[in-house]
Amino acid sequence: MKLREVHTDQELEKVYGDGQGFREKGFDFTYRMNVLSSAVRLCLDRFTIESIADLACADCLPIASSIVVGQELPALHLGDFAKVNVANAKQLFKQYKSLTYYHGRIEDTVDEIPKVDLFILNEILELVSEPEKVLSKIKTRARYVVVLTPCNEKKREDGFNNCWSWNYDDFKKMLVRANFIPMMGQLIQFDFDTIFKNNYQLWILS
Repeated sequence: MKLREVHTDQELEKVYGDGQGFREKGFDFTYRMNVLSSAVRLCLDRFTIESIADLACADCLPIASSIVVGQELPALHLGDFAKVNVANAKQLFKQYKSLTYYHGRIEDTVDEIPKVDLFILNEILELVSEPEKVLSKIKTRARYVVVLTPCNEKKREDGFNNCWSWNYDDFKKMLVRANFIPMMGQLIQFDFDTIFKNNYQLWILS
């Protein structure tokens, strides 16, 4: 279900132009990032991962917190609508095989990256104009994908919504239409009044 129109470039610049965006400080944000990081670590442990892409990486924290200290980093392809803070990224990733940066909307930059072993989609699909099209593009470029997105988001009176809302089953159907095989799905439910009043869902795909 579409909740609102997609941000224009000018609107995105106001919100995400500094590379930080809106960063929640609450328990639910910290928990979501921990769950996402655990899923990335699981992929690193269980599969042969030599390259990772995150084209909405903001401050790179989910990737950074997923890397075991001392582990040789795979090739990283980092991007965002805001220009990636290169100095910050190099400080976070002191060991890496290669580090490549992309600037722009994920709808465009996904066409610029080479094939990768793991693609991270951290709370970005709900903000793009054609989420299923983006998923289909990613399927041609990634062996595995970790996705975190809201679940069953409700339209707010103040209009402070993401662009798209989907429940667990409908989102799974969209993943299958994009030719993914869902390996694991997890509902993240908060029984208290969070900032965005959202629950979330996490998926590992092949």
